[in-house]
Amino acid sequence: MVRPELQTRICRERERGLTLVELIITIALLSILASAAVPVTLFTIKRDKEHVLRRDLWEMRDAIDHYKDVADSGAVQRLSTGPGDAGERDRNSWHEGEVSAPNSGGPYDR
Repeated sequence: MVRPELQTRICRERERGLTLVELIITIALLSILASAAVPVTLFTIKRDKEHVLRRDLWEMRDAIDHYKDVADSGAVQRLSTGPGDAGERDRNSWHEGEVSAPNSGGPYDR
C-alpha cells in the first residue's frame, strides 16, 4: 500500500503540468481567434491605404485648380508648341519644319 504523504505528492506532481489534450485545445482556440482577426486586420490596412490615396488625390486636385486659377489670371507664361502657334514659337528651339519627332507620323508632321 502507498503511504498517504507519497500519494499526496504524486497527485501534486500531476497537477503541475498540462496534458497534451489541453494544449491541443488551447492551440485550436487560439488559431480560430487568429483566423478571425486576420481579415479584419487586412481590411483595416486596405482602408488606411485608400484614405491616404483619397487625401493625395484631393491634394493633386487642389494643386491643379490652383494652377488653373493662376494661369487664368495670366501669371503663368504659356509655351507655344502647337502648329497653330507657329508664328509665336521660338524658332531657335525647333528645327525648321519640324514640330514633333521627325518621321513619327504624328499629326504635327509637315
